[in-house]
Amino acid sequence: MGSTHNGDRGKTLLASPTPVSKDDIRLEAIGTLDELAAILRLAAIVGNGPRCPTLLRILDTLSRLSEYVTTGGKATLLPHREELLFLEEGISRLTPPAEPVGIALSEESARLYQAVAVARRAERTLVRVGRVYPMQEAATAYLNRLSDWLTALAKRADHKAAHTDEATAPTAAVPTASTVNTDGIVRAVLAELGERPMLELTEAKRLIEAVEERAMREGRRVVVAVANAAGAPIAVHVMDGAYLVSFDVAIKKAYSAAAVRISTKELGALVAKGGTFQGLDRIEELVTFGGGIPLFRGDLLVGAIGVSGGTGDEDHALAEYAKEIFASI
Repeated sequence: MGSTHNGDRGKTLLASPTPVSKDDIRLEAIGTLDELAAILRLAAIVGNGPRCPTLLRILDTLSRLSEYVTTGGKATLLPHREELLFLEEGISRLTPPAEPVGIALSEESARLYQAVAVARRAERTLVRVGRVYPMQEAATAYLNRLSDWLTALAKRADHKAAHTDEATAPTAAVPTASTVNTDGIVRAVLAELGERPMLELTEAKRLIEAVEERAMREGRRVVVAVANAAGAPIAVHVMDGAYLVSFDVAIKKAYSAAAVRISTKELGALVAKGGTFQGLDRIEELVTFGGGIPLFRGDLLVGAIGVSGGTGDEDHALAEYAKEIFASI
């Protein structure tokens, strides 16, 4: 389908085939929600911040809210009551000490305060949408709770930054943006509250590097694959001289370990005749010999590693080594 060039005339399409003006209040609401999502990604998903389930959950809800406005009020896209309760519980856990901290003390908290302002603007815009188009209270209620949650998170991050700086500051001077250690302040706050971030690319690279160094010392050439909790590859490295077949096998080992939440060596014993998982080895995607190990933070599966290039026991030993490294990250 070719372009209608409606955009050139200041119009665009929403749910209906009839173009609407780009100054329509619904488009303003959608744009504000998109702006809020972009700021949250900048503040906490990309860079030093955590790629964590809580923030991904919020981004998903904002995306559904935007779709709710686009479709003219499709109720199935509204935030569930559970989403409001989730934020309310988070607010109570994030309540910082009473001492004032003044201005934002870290880049992360400054971005969070910006997100607060945009969340409140988005709420006001949805109220205006509701005067003309169908709009249920759950939409504005969620943004109200979200702005409160972001405010609490920003204040807690400020407090964390202030106390981090106090530990290293040579004087009692008020810390500035240049003196505060801003690396991962939001990550530290959420970790303190029990948030478990997902496995990140930088961590995957560190694991792969550690395995490759160990393999080199042992005179081996392997392929190392690191997958996320869904078994999808995050990073795959092929050492010079590794077997061609090892590439696919390493990826499958990582997938298998994530899929069954145990090592592929353990899985091999369970699929044997008379074993608990007898017959599971017939599934083409699964590998049932050593070299794949799941990676956990506490009880939460965050990913898996697969190593291929030697015997099952040799590959398992390298994967176990990576697991030990991961525990210290």
